[in-house]
Amino acid sequence: MPLSDWLYYNSVKLIRVENPILAIIYYLIAVGMILYVIVFTVIVAKGYQAHDDLVATTMLKVKGSAHLGDNSTGDLVVYDEYDLVIPPLQPDTLFIATSFLTTPNQTRGICPGNLPMPNPDDGSGEVCNCTKYNGDVTMCCQYGQHTENGMKLGYCYENSTYCALAAWCPLESQTAVPPVLQQVRNWTIFDRVDLRYPNFDLTKSNTGSQLVEGLNLFSVDQVIRFSGWQYENVSAKGMIVLSTFQYNCDLDKGIDKCDPDISWIRVDPTDPAAISKGFNYRYTVQYRDPATGLLYRDLWKVYGINIVYQIYGIGGKFNIMVLTVTLGSGLALIGIATVICDIIMQYFLPNKESYVHEKYQKVARFDQQHDSAGEYLVAGQSYSEPDYQVDQSINNQQELLERR
Repeated sequence: MPLSDWLYYNSVKLIRVENPILAIIYYLIAVGMILYVIVFTVIVAKGYQAHDDLVATTMLKVKGSAHLGDNSTGDLVVYDEYDLVIPPLQPDTLFIATSFLTTPNQTRGICPGNLPMPNPDDGSGEVCNCTKYNGDVTMCCQYGQHTENGMKLGYCYENSTYCALAAWCPLESQTAVPPVLQQVRNWTIFDRVDLRYPNFDLTKSNTGSQLVEGLNLFSVDQVIRFSGWQYENVSAKGMIVLSTFQYNCDLDKGIDKCDPDISWIRVDPTDPAAISKGFNYRYTVQYRDPATGLLYRDLWKVYGINIVYQIYGIGGKFNIMVLTVTLGSGLALIGIATVICDIIMQYFLPNKESYVHEKYQKVARFDQQHDSAGEYLVAGQSYSEPDYQVDQSINNQQELLERR
């Protein structure tokens, strides 16, 4: 392909096509693009606003009390939020215990294991059939081997079927059923959200001058129901809830009108076949006997509602530069009408060849010299210099085209 085939420049040639159908199509598309820009881009999508991502923090407080046992039987125990909100301070997270299992007064010593395994003879469990090995328990109570409860000492504990362990004794029960604190469902949660739009220098807190249920005050039972569950179904094993506060605000109306969309979703596994579901963890409280100096601890395994807070959003405020850019880029869409009409004109209208002939004109390179008659040499042919002082009548225009 010769190089000259690439050395050319395309310039726009404006022609006026007197075709009513084509004109109607053009104006319908152009008006549609203008309406799209004004109605959707500017008004609905608020294309006149600059946007800023918020930054926010939360402060969470819980109030309430609950009990286990009965005063008439002498085993009544009362608990409040200081006992059951554990730990009391976490970033954007709140845990409230609804059930627990306590193993009190543990101390370091020797006690029998209590962890059965499907295959007790593989050395990984704490069960040992002493009679099977004629007293030789090294196969299943191998000294120095560790389990999740402690270290095996190489013999069965007092001729039982469990290995003797060096551990915190007594061990946590594998069969005890933790009691449920029914009154926790009525506890209240105060959610204070402090937010700021840094680029607009606007701040707000959701507290205001009073507590508002559903905005900054919720009960535990409400949180569970909003996530699609009932307290009776989750209090024994616990659950994880994702709490979302979404602040998408029109700041032209004022920061005081900026209220969140709040949602609650359970996110831990709910499949009955799942090997782990709900929410629980263990912690200990250690202390010493002042008389003997012996170290003790209470082991707590707690189940409950773990609420994780997520706060995000965008604020919009009028900005003349943003509006200018939106209108400029939007009105450029009117060019779509020209493209569509050109396609219709070139491929679908009757006499489309005539339109194409008038639209596209190939102009060869003009020579730098005139011939003796004052004509231009163009593509091997001579053309007289055009007379630009021509009347604008149709006949004179036709004569001008013929002279060219």
